[in-house]
Amino acid sequence: MTQDNASPATLSALLARNLDLRGESVAFVEGEREITYREFDGMVRCSAAWLAGQGVKPGDRVAVWLVNRIEWLALYFGLARLGAALMTVNTRYRTHELAYILERSQASLLVLQLNFRKIDFPAVLRDVPLEAALALRKVVVVDAREDMPAQVLGRPTIRFDLAALPDAGMPDADTPDHAAPDSPCVLFTTSGTTSGPKLVVHTQYTATRHSLNVAQGFDLEADGVRLLAVVGIDEKIAVVGVDDRDVADGKQHRRVEAIVRLDAPNRAVFQGDDRTVAANALDPMPASNARIRAAGTAETWGDRRHPARFGH
Repeated sequence: MTQDNASPATLSALLARNLDLRGESVAFVEGEREITYREFDGMVRCSAAWLAGQGVKPGDRVAVWLVNRIEWLALYFGLARLGAALMTVNTRYRTHELAYILERSQASLLVLQLNFRKIDFPAVLRDVPLEAALALRKVVVVDAREDMPAQVLGRPTIRFDLAALPDAGMPDADTPDHAAPDSPCVLFTTSGTTSGPKLVVHTQYTATRHSLNVAQGFDLEADGVRLLAVVGIDEKIAVVGVDDRDVADGKQHRRVEAIVRLDAPNRAVFQGDDRTVAANALDPMPASNARIRAAGTAETWGDRRHPARFGH
């Protein structure tokens, strides 16, 4: 495999690059909260130290069964720093799929949130055969309540509170960086239409290069660009990059305000603020600083043979 020595080849190096270039810039927006690259780097280091304290070592897999939240990303980069891999678990999975993934991945930890809206995680866990989780050492609970069970799947439970970790947000909590280009960093699953879901392994090099290629291809590194990534189920969707300043009112906007759905070829529906605006994708955008970066269906997202590209 040919590697470009001038570019990051691990997730740790990718984060370090952004820390050097734009450490005080906003990296993520979660609800009303803005997280800078420097703050996120502190979260990653603290998460890595916490994971190492739970016995996670290079080559281990940790199953993460969470909705979209900053802990997911902190654990992902923290595991990569340890040379370990994150096993993704779809929140739509039920007993059969969860048992299959735990058994096939041989995950040493399972990270979950026991209650989230209408997702009944405890009901799914109740019917998972214990023999499917033989490699599991602990079950990690995010947003744990006082009545958190002492055991799940016959394994002890432990709380994970990212905000309460020692020195959270500071780069002092450190562990040796075992990240390597050829180390597995994340495992995804196929649809499993013919049998159980197949596990697909990505190394740190492929994940890092893919991130850099997408950022370059969709012009996401331009100053002030914000990215809203919407994962669709049945309808076509698009990603919109919006600069900091809205030229219509001259105000600074801290996050993207529009979701774009393609309801017909070359036709986009912009949903944002209190308005819904339909426009032909070849016409000027509702805001002159908005650009559709890419569009596709949930099934073809990331397949370069299918994306519909529009630019303004």
